[in-house]
Amino acid sequence: MNASSGSSQTRNKTRLIFIFKTSFHSPRQSIPSRTFYTERQPTESSTKRLALQAKLGVRIQASLAAFIDRSACPVSCAAEQILAVFIQERHALSLRENMCGSNVFLRVLWLFLCRAIASCSPLTADRQANITSMLGQQADRVMALGEWEERWQQNKIGFHQPEVHKMLKNNIDKVLNGRTGVRFFFPLCGKAVDMKWLADMGHSVVGVEISEKAIRQFFEENNMTYTEEPVPAIPGAKVYKNSEKNISLYQCDLYNFSNSIEGQFGAIWDRGSLVAINPGDREKYAALIISLMAKDCRYLLDTLLYNPDLYQGPPFFVPDEQVHSLFGSSCDIELLQSEDALTDKQRNWGLDKFTENVHLITPKSN
Repeated sequence: MNASSGSSQTRNKTRLIFIFKTSFHSPRQSIPSRTFYTERQPTESSTKRLALQAKLGVRIQASLAAFIDRSACPVSCAAEQILAVFIQERHALSLRENMCGSNVFLRVLWLFLCRAIASCSPLTADRQANITSMLGQQADRVMALGEWEERWQQNKIGFHQPEVHKMLKNNIDKVLNGRTGVRFFFPLCGKAVDMKWLADMGHSVVGVEISEKAIRQFFEENNMTYTEEPVPAIPGAKVYKNSEKNISLYQCDLYNFSNSIEGQFGAIWDRGSLVAINPGDREKYAALIISLMAKDCRYLLDTLLYNPDLYQGPPFFVPDEQVHSLFGSSCDIELLQSEDALTDKQRNWGLDKFTENVHLITPKSN
């Protein structure tokens, strides 16, 4: 990042925090219409409510500042990101809407969101140019399928997690949305234990993976029997099935899979797929995923933010702007979580900032 973009980020951060303070903490000055705010004598309950609001305000401000500081990208003022911070901190304080000033509190928050977005709009062109530059660092990066298979053969699978991913656990209720017996799709599934976790809950799972070793290890390490059979529609492909848990894993190139094989799905969990495919294939990948989404599908997408000048990937850098570019024309996108995920592993890659975002993507109703 050059000096001018760094100074722009600093100015933008200062502006965003200032707007937060003036919009959230000073409703009389920030809201011109008295229909939003009525003068009344303070009572014990209203004083308590205002104290809770102030405490929540401090927590949101601190979390927002922390998010800005740890982000490898310039400040993002997307409404869903700010709202996600609000939701997380409100739940952290165990607050309910009726304890937060009802409509007054929510209208103040909404005004803050609108003003924050409007404030940052002049920087949109600068941010887009910076994102384009960052994406360009990895645009020509290519990994052949054989390289992934070789990693499995050599057990170089640091991307595999032996426990159910916390982002899936934290957001499973939003993915299920009250449904039972949901059909889940796992692109580039590896031997993710998340698949058995969902199957144990009564859901069915279909995965696609290039490595035969990964698929066999999944069943064997989970003490599950399986059958093996060819897939006539995909030359050279095989499908491995456990009928008891209703798990079917296809060994083939992901781009040879289609909705003509297994239909469409009610849910998709993409923990390490979009960030693993070659950056030049993202448009093709998004088209495939969208074609696999049923009308009620809820697609949970995990992405990573870091400085691609410092690490070539994989996993690759996928900014929120590209998520919207890939899926926004046909889907609604909500940022559910944004967390600092920097560990010694990423530090060994040469990174000092590493952010993990999880998005909920759903087909537009119209």
